[in-house]
Amino acid sequence: MATRLDEVGLRVHLDLADAEEVALTTAADLAVRRVFLESLTNALKHASARHATVMLRAHDGGLAVSVSDDGRATASRPADSVGGNGLRGLRERLEGCGGRLRYGPVETGGWSVVAWVPAATGPTTGPTPPARLHPSPA
Repeated sequence: MATRLDEVGLRVHLDLADAEEVALTTAADLAVRRVFLESLTNALKHASARHATVMLRAHDGGLAVSVSDDGRATASRPADSVGGNGLRGLRERLEGCGGRLRYGPVETGGWSVVAWVPAATGPTTGPTPPARLHPSPA
């Protein structure tokens, strides 16, 4: 995905650190993937960002996800934005798996999306065992 975004003018730096140490439920894994998609799509589509940084960290019994860009606020992404349907839907998805979401302009310029999902503990409630976060094949 990062290679494809670079081809259209958005350079993405991935910092995955200890992310693979965190086992996630399938719902949390999907929510994290949606954080990437929504954040990077918005950076490219609404903010004309040239650079983005994606960081994942084991944090507070779960996985913290941060996506920041160097884009600008626009009419469709004003500095005081409360989000469109994409961010609203993302918040609902994260809350549905016990996670949380924050987003907004960065003081030094750009935009930041920060999410957290809990790690899987014990057996899962569905037929799918906890998933490990792995980048999708290019």
